[in-house]
Amino acid sequence: TAVLGPLGDRDAARLFDRLRQRLFERHLTYLREHIRPDPVQFEFDGLDRLFASLAGGRGAILWVTPGLADTIVTKRALAQAGVRAFQVSVRSHGFSQSRFAVRHINPGQLAAEDRHLGGRILFDGDDTHTVTRQILTHLGAGQAVLFANSRFAGRSFLAVPFAPGFLLPLASTPLSIAARKGVPIHIVTGVETDSFRSYRIAISADLRIGLDPAEDAQAAMALRARDHLRAALREAPDQSRLFDSRIPEPGRLGRPRRR
Repeated sequence: TAVLGPLGDRDAARLFDRLRQRLFERHLTYLREHIRPDPVQFEFDGLDRLFASLAGGRGAILWVTPGLADTIVTKRALAQAGVRAFQVSVRSHGFSQSRFAVRHINPGQLAAEDRHLGGRILFDGDDTHTVTRQILTHLGAGQAVLFANSRFAGRSFLAVPFAPGFLLPLASTPLSIAARKGVPIHIVTGVETDSFRSYRIAISADLRIGLDPAEDAQAAMALRARDHLRAALREAPDQSRLFDSRIPEPGRLGRPRRR
């Protein structure tokens, strides 16, 4: 309620059930890509903004909103539009981070995604300098680099106010690179408009545009990113994976009770 307002006919129980259904649909999307990748319709909002950024020669950071469409559909849409981005990923990316999944299950998902990417920048968590160099190399070549806006997006995070009593962790690496290197950074949101058939892909304006020089650039961009994420969550709450990312503000956890 704090994030979405009064739920009305979207009560919490039905929203939970719909989120579970969407999760299964997300898995079926992987199967569709392997077995029968039927034509999919994409409606773009802001594609011209991305092309304008890429024309500047410094590449572009695409920060993807976590949701139903983020893993495969958004990449497919971008590739169809002529943008094959390089994705920053943990090596355990996929259905699960277990050793069994990494070896036997995740490769199928990776294969479905990779056919729409220019390549993948992999990291384990300790090789941040190597990964940053790779990111800057691709950006310097005028290419798009894709970050998933999730808890696996890096080692350092900013805690951004998101709703009364809750913070949202945002990876600091994309913001730091955009601020220090003058690289355009866009929030990318994918929303399904017809099950398995059509999607709307929204690409925000460059988060750096119009910043007050007196402000902390990373903090200001983080707040702008927060606004886009919150709007996407409110538009399609059953397609978002933000609910489990929030953390309580300090002091709101309460005092432990003795037993």
